[in-house]
Amino acid sequence: NIQGPHDIQVSFKEIPAFMITSEVKNGSISDRVSRVYRDENYTVDFSPDQDYELTEVYVDGERLEQLPKDGSYTFENVTEHHDIQVIYRWKYRNLFWFAAGGLFCLLACYLVLVIKRRRIMRRMKVERNISKDEVKEIRGEDK
Repeated sequence: NIQGPHDIQVSFKEIPAFMITSEVKNGSISDRVSRVYRDENYTVDFSPDQDYELTEVYVDGERLEQLPKDGSYTFENVTEHHDIQVIYRWKYRNLFWFAAGGLFCLLACYLVLVIKRRRIMRRMKVERNISKDEVKEIRGEDK
């Protein structure tokens, strides 16, 4: 039963939005930069390139102790800017360093043997060092 003119005033306040920046090394990530409104949740999805595995995740510069198992991280009730850095490393890096170490050991052993052989050959040459006249005499040649 409204009987006459009324004034209605409405004021709106902008809901703050925050930036979430994402970075990935050796993989892909859902969005590099996203705008999220206050108190909303936002999930960042990430996946590795072929033959890479998740090794580190940093959220706001702090390393996560427990790595996400499902390839995602959720910022809950966002009230400030956030960043996430996801790092994948080549899964065969340990095998590579093992092989490189083995090759280094083989090379070192080879060099040691070459050096020892040269020393032995020099010793033998010194021990067998005889004069040219003695060589001729041994051969039965006249002087």
